[in-house]
Amino acid sequence: RLHMSTNDPGRGTLGLFGRTARRASRLTLAAITLLFGTSLFGLTIVRVNDTPINWFAPGLVIRKAETILSDRFGGAYMAYLSLSTTAGSYADPEMLRYVEGLQEDLSETGLVGTSVALPDLIRSMHRELHGGTDSDYRLPETQAETEVLLEAVAESALAPTLAKLVDPDHSEIVVWLQMPSGDNQEMRTLQRVVGDYLDGNPAPATLQH
Repeated sequence: RLHMSTNDPGRGTLGLFGRTARRASRLTLAAITLLFGTSLFGLTIVRVNDTPINWFAPGLVIRKAETILSDRFGGAYMAYLSLSTTAGSYADPEMLRYVEGLQEDLSETGLVGTSVALPDLIRSMHRELHGGTDSDYRLPETQAETEVLLEAVAESALAPTLAKLVDPDHSEIVVWLQMPSGDNQEMRTLQRVVGDYLDGNPAPATLQH
């Protein structure tokens, strides 16, 4: 059988535990609230850096190699930006200047060591065919001249690079970025720079990226 206790629960050991638990509950709730608030604040300031090189201890050969690559080539980390438009648009000098402006904005962030895109190949071939001086390293004035330069690039040692930077019908190009850091926070910054440039500078033709 079950028997109900005739003792007053407010007295004795159980009563003491009950009163203590009621008082402690307020402190426990306050502590939980404080911990939760601190956790939320921590989440707002946490910064995830997934740069692979940081997985290795300073002084290792791989860390030294990264430094050398960054010094000589503008960065050991690569990213690619794809820009699509209507066929033939990237033979338009105005479109090439537009892409060149984007490259300049990316460079000004200090997060990009080097960028390579179709305008760089066109400038190089223009210099090659027009005297080889620094003043010849420029974009052409007309689409017809651009198309001639594109054909010249396609028949030169730069052909493999051209194939990686623009598709055959000149409707999609790739901007190749080399960066000294692989930090994902910096990548987000570059994404904002690209978005701001495209929003603030209407392209000669509709672009998708």
